[in-house]
Amino acid sequence: MAEASSPAEAMAGAVFREESGRIVASLIAMTGGWDLAEECAQDAFTRALQAFDHDGVPARPGARLTTAARNRAVDVLQTATGMRSHARPLTPAREAINATAAR
Repeated sequence: MAEASSPAEAMAGAVFREESGRIVASLIAMTGGWDLAEECAQDAFTRALQAFDHDGVPARPGARLTTAARNRAVDVLQTATGMRSHARPLTPAREAINATAAR
């Protein structure tokens, strides 16, 4: 295994080994999808490595990573839901509104 080039990278590696299983498991429970959970966890770790180099390692890096991964999953799910809702025709909804307003 390659040596860490910075203290932040070493800390991120240690946090990954300790926390990645829990983070992915909590994301699977939240999203119901293994692929999405792993993708969001990896994204959180990648962003954390950059942030840790720039801002320093937070007091509770596992909590920070879990929150970042969950926020990413919420963003992905909201985007997917939004795309689906835009794909549906608006005409039936508009007709229902007009029918209710006419009463």
